[in-house]
Amino acid sequence: MKKNSVILLSLTVLCCFMFSGCIYDEPPSESRPDAEISQILPDPEIRPKTGFIIATSAGSVEGTVSDDGSQVNAVLTQGSDAGLVLYLYEDKSFAPENSIVSYEYFWEVKKWADNSPNPKLMVRYGDASSSWKNYDPSYSEKTNYEDCSSKSGKKTASITLKSQANAIVFATNGYQWAGDSGDTVEITVTKISVKE
Repeated sequence: MKKNSVILLSLTVLCCFMFSGCIYDEPPSESRPDAEISQILPDPEIRPKTGFIIATSAGSVEGTVSDDGSQVNAVLTQGSDAGLVLYLYEDKSFAPENSIVSYEYFWEVKKWADNSPNPKLMVRYGDASSSWKNYDPSYSEKTNYEDCSSKSGKKTASITLKSQANAIVFATNGYQWAGDSGDTVEITVTKISVKE
């Protein structure tokens, strides 16, 4: 009887060690190879790429989002700061002050008078419900003024938000553009990203 108790106790202790060995994984450390760490850590979350969402327009501009949502384009006119207004986030929420908005777009003149200079464009952030047309000069601190160096090209830049914003406009700088009133330029926005 005493012999059976010792055997039963030994088996119980052995089972406890086996179960505790199964449920314990050594935490990742610098001494362990990456292959072992990748087996322990869960796969990173992969989110689908979001497309552009047109918020509104300035100067009766009609934007068009590509079928795959990877770009949006619009034809802008010379006058009245015509522009394409896009939300910064798919859910239309506000980015906080001090966020950095990076963007990329292409431009190409369409109808263009022989004596017209290169386009003058601007990128400005704000509230999608604001009036984007005919902003007064006090909004200059929220604006990147971009004089184009040719009739077509690509611009990659960023702007730091000095106040919260949920939208950005790509527009003509009609105030300083001494071109013909019938001039038009097509813009294609290919990137907007926000770093909070």
